[in-house]
Order: sequence, then C-alpha cells, then structure tokens
Amino acid sequence: MHEKAMFAPIHLNAAMMGFGPRVAESGLGAIAGYLWSAPYEDLKLKGK
Repeated sequence: MHEKAMFAPIHLNAAMMGFGPRVAESGLGAIAGYLWSAPYEDLKLKGK
C-alpha cells in the first residue's frame, strides 16, 4: 500500500496600506488607478 501526498503552497498576498488612526492623510486613492496606497516617502503621521 502506498500513500499519496500532494504539496500546495499556501501564501497570502498582503501589502502594507497607509491608512488608520495614526495617519494624517490617507494614501489610498492618491494615485489614480493604483490599488495600493501612495508611496511611503509621502506618508505623514499625526502628532501625539
């Protein structure tokens, strides 16, 4: 008797997004037609 094993890689396509309570201006929609947030060089956080 032989056992049969299959291998299937499981991964999650995740990306960091620039939005949330600490972000001064959301980067979502900053670039027209771009699904992710704007570049992180332009990301600004709120003061404490």
